[in-house]
Amino acid sequence: MIVIGELIGQTRVQLATEGKKTRLGVLSVDDVVKGDSLQTVVLLVLPSSRGPMVSSDIPLQIGQKGLWFLHPRSEDEVGLYVVDHPQRFLPSDQIADRIGEIRRVLENQKKGQ
Repeated sequence: MIVIGELIGQTRVQLATEGKKTRLGVLSVDDVVKGDSLQTVVLLVLPSSRGPMVSSDIPLQIGQKGLWFLHPRSEDEVGLYVVDHPQRFLPSDQIADRIGEIRRVLENQKKGQ
């Protein structure tokens, strides 16, 4: 899923399938570039705020806007997404140049199917 949106909040939950608490971020979706066009919010699994950061962790902050390249946390789950590499997020001031290019690539992929 690829969306343009803003991180508007976060919370901690404990899922029955996991023994530890998980941080979830709420991403308000302004535009769906690829994926379910009816999606208005996305739940992001955020890195733990406790302990050391891993080099692939993206320091996310409430109010962060941009282009989000999301993928499901696992094949067995529905509705939980991750941004697990710094190149999977483009700040809003950088997307104007890239969004047209991304849409063209996606359209060409559709035509090639």
